[in-house]
Amino acid sequence: MKILLSAFAFSPLWGSEPGVGWCWAIEMAKAHEVTVLTHRYFENHMREMETAMGKLPFEVIYFDVKPIWHRSYERYLNSQLYALRWQWCARSFVKRILKTRRFDLIHHLTLGTIRYPSFLQKLGVPLVAGPLGGGERAPCGFYKGVPWRERLRELLRDGLIWSTAWDPMIHWTWGRTEVLLCRTRESLAALPWHVRERCRLMQEIGCPAALADEAVMPMPGADVPLRLLHVGRLLALKGMHLALPALADVTGRGVDWRLTLVGVGPMVGPLKAQASSLGIADRIDWVGSLPRDRVMALYGQHDAFLFPSLHDSGGTVVLESLSQGCPVLCVDLGGPPHFVDDTCGAVVPVRSGKPEPVVAGLAEVLCDWAQSRSALYALRQGALRRARELSWPNRVQGAYELIEAALRAR
Repeated sequence: MKILLSAFAFSPLWGSEPGVGWCWAIEMAKAHEVTVLTHRYFENHMREMETAMGKLPFEVIYFDVKPIWHRSYERYLNSQLYALRWQWCARSFVKRILKTRRFDLIHHLTLGTIRYPSFLQKLGVPLVAGPLGGGERAPCGFYKGVPWRERLRELLRDGLIWSTAWDPMIHWTWGRTEVLLCRTRESLAALPWHVRERCRLMQEIGCPAALADEAVMPMPGADVPLRLLHVGRLLALKGMHLALPALADVTGRGVDWRLTLVGVGPMVGPLKAQASSLGIADRIDWVGSLPRDRVMALYGQHDAFLFPSLHDSGGTVVLESLSQGCPVLCVDLGGPPHFVDDTCGAVVPVRSGKPEPVVAGLAEVLCDWAQSRSALYALRQGALRRARELSWPNRVQGAYELIEAALRAR
C-alpha cells in the first residue's frame, strides 16, 4: 500500500512519541511505500540519519505552523494544544498533496491520544488512527498522601477523560475515522459509544532488540541484596509513593534490598521525606537523570524492575527492561500489564479503590523473589523470550493485520 503517515512527533534521536513515530515508519517501510508527514523541526534529525544510513527507506514531507507567541519550537513541541493546531492546519496541506498524489491509506500516529484527534478524515482516502492512549485512570484513593498539586493535576485529568465521550470535536473527528487502534481497554471505553465499534486493541510500542540468553548476568547468591531499579519521571502517577511502604514492609520481614531510582520530577522531595519517615532512606540510591545508554546498562545490573505506575498507557521502560533480561513488577493499571505475564515478572491486581491491598501485593512479590533466586533467574530468561515476542517487527506487522482486516470488514 501507499501510506501517508501523519506523525507530528518524529525522530530517531529522541525517545517517547518521536521515537515511536520513527520505529513505526521503519517497520512499515519494509512492506509498504511510506511517506511521512511531520513537523519541520525534525528536518535536521532526518538529515543526520540520512548521513548515517545513506538513504531513508521512506519519504519525509515537512509542514510548519508558526508558534503564536514566536517562542522556541522545543517548548511548543511539548504542547498538546500546539500539536492540535498543527493537526488542524495539516488538513489543508494534505488536501493540496492529494491533488497530485495518490495514497491508499492515511495513518495518524502521533500524537497518539484520544483527546487530541487528527483532522484528516473524509479526504477521499481511508483514515486509521493510533494506537491511541490517554484514557487510563487510577482510583482517587491511590493518590492519598501525595502533594495537593499532584492530586489536583490528576483530578483535572480525570475530568478531561470523562468529557471525551461528550466532546463535539471528538464525535466529529474520531466518529468519521475508519479504524482506531486503542492501547488499552480504558482508552477504548472513554470514547463515545458510536466510535467504539471501530476500535481495535493494540499497544503502540515494540521491544528493543533483546540480549542473547548467555548475556544475562549469573544468578546472585542469597546473601546478596535484592537489587531493584526504577526509571521514569518522578510524578505521582508513577506510583512510587506506594512502592516505598511495600519496601518498608519487606525490610521488616528481614529482606535485604537496594533500590536505584533514576529520574527527576516534582515528587523527588516528597518521596525522600517519605523514605526517611519509613526508615529506608539509606537503602535508596537517587541517581537523577541519565543518558539512555547508561540506563540500558543499568537494567542488566539489577534483579528486577519496579514499576508501580498508575496510568501509563504504554511503558517504554518496561519493554527496555524486558529486552535486557530484567523481570518487571507492575500493577494492573494502564499499559504495562499488556506486556508483563508470569513468565517475565508479576502484575499486582487492583481489586478496590484502596491502595493498601496493592502495597501488600507488591511486598508479597518482592519477598517471594528475594527468597527464591532461582525462580527470579528463570524470570530473567522469560523476560528475554517475552521481549522477542514483543519486537518492533511483530508489533507493526500485527497492527497492520488488524487494520487491513478491519478495512475489509467495513
